[in-house]
Amino acid sequence: MTFYRKFQNKYEVAEKVLAQLAQKGLEDYNEIMKAAVPFNRKIQLLVKMKHDSAENLSEDFIRDVYGAQDPKLKNILEEAQIRSSEAFYKDLIQAQKKGELRKDLKIDFVIYMINSLKEKMLDKNLTSMYSSTQQLADELTNFVFYGIMPKDNK
Repeated sequence: MTFYRKFQNKYEVAEKVLAQLAQKGLEDYNEIMKAAVPFNRKIQLLVKMKHDSAENLSEDFIRDVYGAQDPKLKNILEEAQIRSSEAFYKDLIQAQKKGELRKDLKIDFVIYMINSLKEKMLDKNLTSMYSSTQQLADELTNFVFYGIMPKDNK
């Protein structure tokens, strides 16, 4: 009962948690991007950050958030995705100008693929291939950033 003195329902709790997670994620992202390390190392740190943050969330929470029908939850998620996509887009452009990314890489394609991962997390055929949503999230993230080739461990 004490819980519902502060929150009217589970969606209100989810909104608060999601907003805090989005803010923390953006702060962590900015810290990584400010680091004085090569861009490929920043990508490695971002992948680890994504893994670590998703690891602390329950599968039910991830499914509820990505499949949110609640307009407030959807709005929080969409705004967070827009903010992070804009920041990442700018950082990719900068890295490409510095020669840290392929010159022929279409940055819009990268952003499009990253934004499409939400749909993949809800695909029942795909999710059934993994024992947890965490495993699927790791696979999708690694696929986007590393493709099918072995990771360079330098």
